[in-house]
Amino acid sequence: MYNQAHELARAIKESQEYKDYKHWHEIVMQDEKNKAIVDDYHQKAMALQMQMMGGKEPDEKALEEIRSLESIVTANATIRSYLEAEMRMSTAYADVQKIISEPLDLPLVPKNE
Repeated sequence: MYNQAHELARAIKESQEYKDYKHWHEIVMQDEKNKAIVDDYHQKAMALQMQMMGGKEPDEKALEEIRSLESIVTANATIRSYLEAEMRMSTAYADVQKIISEPLDLPLVPKNE
């Protein structure tokens, strides 16, 4: 099982999703302004998501801040490419986790029925 896990890790590192993510991540992190925008966007998006998951309606100020950041992110081709690559990598990673988890039928793994 551990050998296959290491093979899977290698396959992920060789995937186009991972390569694209690493490429854009390095570019964004080299520019302090872009890095700050991405960090702020991630922080505000996560706070908004946590608020909504907690059953709270987000306040108008938080919504306006995230909308403003989204317009900045959309206008910046480098950041936009990075976030798109990040989303593709996240989706691929979640798909792999689902493929591994579903057949195990463990009580700790929620199933969609």
